[in-house]
Amino acid sequence: MKKVIVLMLLALIIVASSGCVENQIPELNVNKKEKVETADVLLIKDVKIVPEAPIFPDTTVELIITIQNIDDKKSIPYKVELFNPSIFTIEKSSGTSGELLPQGEKVIDFVLKVPKEKVKITPTVNFRILYNFSTSTTYDVVVVNMAQIKQAQLAGKPVSFDIEKSIGSGPIKVDISLKGSSYLIAGQKGVLSIVVQNKGSGFLKEGKIKKNKLKLTLINKGINDIESTTKKFEIIKSGSTFSYGYNKDDIEMMERSTSPILLKITAPSVDLYKTYTFLANVSYTYEIRGSKEIPITPLEIE
Repeated sequence: MKKVIVLMLLALIIVASSGCVENQIPELNVNKKEKVETADVLLIKDVKIVPEAPIFPDTTVELIITIQNIDDKKSIPYKVELFNPSIFTIEKSSGTSGELLPQGEKVIDFVLKVPKEKVKITPTVNFRILYNFSTSTTYDVVVVNMAQIKQAQLAGKPVSFDIEKSIGSGPIKVDISLKGSSYLIAGQKGVLSIVVQNKGSGFLKEGKIKKNKLKLTLINKGINDIESTTKKFEIIKSGSTFSYGYNKDDIEMMERSTSPILLKITAPSVDLYKTYTFLANVSYTYEIRGSKEIPITPLEIE
């Protein structure tokens, strides 16, 4: 009797094991490619004073700032503010706003009046540069038909595909990824994650992505069952067709990153596999800061 029970258990194990093999997801050759462009596209190239030390009381000194656009494609609108002139008075300025052409430079000049007091002192002046920029990200979502892939593999035809992510230039980056998997299975659900990050050396103005400034589209149509899990990000459809998603409210950035925006996706039917490319674009105002010490030396100290 015991032998019969043992044999029956062995038979059940064999059947269960064969079933697992039958339903197992086949291995796929997934080649991930990621390209990330420069973060700091606007740089403070040089800061100097004219004349150089010694600088005497009741005179003027020029603060000369040179900024550079290192992006080779986009022009950058900018504004320079001397927000802390310290003990100095700004008499005049030039070049404080304008547009930096791709790989171009601009010189900003502040003429500062030195106080009359005969005191040896080295005050620090502080300035900031505000500029507008936009950064785009493309991300491939591959949908696979598991039944067709199994048949191809049984026929000795290995299946491989590329998944590409390209994050454009600019200090604010949008990272897109699938949660828990490299691809989606046709007819099943997945989660797309969107995170906005500060990868530059400066500051996002007001520390938030302003409403309507983050947009998600699908370059090649076909994925329509998309649902947002947060009220701050809305999905717009034309009938049942996905058009785009956008942030209907401001999105706060904490510790140089936003919380993930999670989108539920149901993968459409495909023949073998198909690549769908999402495009995210974020527009923003960015701030970088600089400073300069200006030593004042009186002719004589009374």
